[in-house]
Amino acid sequence: MIFDGIVLLSDIDGTLSTYERKIPQKNIDAIEYFTKNGGRFGVATGRTAFSDGKMIRNLAVNCPCIAVNGGAIYDYQKEQLLFAAYLDHSATNLFAPIIDAVPGVGIEINVDGVLHCIKYSDRSRDHIMYERSEFTQYTLQDIPADANWFKALFAATPEEIDKVEQLCNQLIGKDNPFYVIRSEPTLFEILPKDATKGEGVRRLSKLLSIPIENIYAIGDYYNDIDFLQAAGFSATVEGAPKEVLAVTDYVACSCEQGAVADFIMFIEQKIKSSK
Repeated sequence: MIFDGIVLLSDIDGTLSTYERKIPQKNIDAIEYFTKNGGRFGVATGRTAFSDGKMIRNLAVNCPCIAVNGGAIYDYQKEQLLFAAYLDHSATNLFAPIIDAVPGVGIEINVDGVLHCIKYSDRSRDHIMYERSEFTQYTLQDIPADANWFKALFAATPEEIDKVEQLCNQLIGKDNPFYVIRSEPTLFEILPKDATKGEGVRRLSKLLSIPIENIYAIGDYYNDIDFLQAAGFSATVEGAPKEVLAVTDYVACSCEQGAVADFIMFIEQKIKSSK
């Protein structure tokens, strides 16, 4: 079969699915065609495996998936967490200076796959509802001391997140056990140091015993850059930031027009032309 030995990993929001949570039918059909013809398809997302579940199970996913921006690898077929990296709780040291500088920011902590809002903002509420989690406010004291944190994140307007990003980059030192990344215009995340989508690609390559050069990746935003660089061949969507366009091998059509389907068609032609 034409796609034997090929893995395709796709970012979700803005790539596979629109921000209205709609997957173009072209993508659904193309993924089914890809997997029926020997390919292995999975997602690589900033969301938790648990919030992705319903969407993933409606697709022909037959490969373990990268979740939480590389902080987890989850097998939906076996319902099994294959890898997890957890955030050092010292990340809370960033909260006070960020709140002082950007009072309107919201703060969430992803605890064992459940979002805990510990400082309210309209953007936090919107984000948690978008993830289809119940919106509940917590204090740090409400969270068990031994709980596993996948990540912490700040939610605010794009202009406020600009300030959060600038300040976090000033505060983060080389020896901190975490790193920071802007995952959407209104979200900025603190993650374990070894939890990147790029590391997820390398882990998956070893886990599946598939060479990196046989792993294809498609994404659309800044948190996808190391993911796209780690893959053997990469694509982005029309209209992606210039920094993302600079690291990719192919530019597909827009998300709304079926970018993943476009990329699958390209992969097929690439394989056929190499024979």
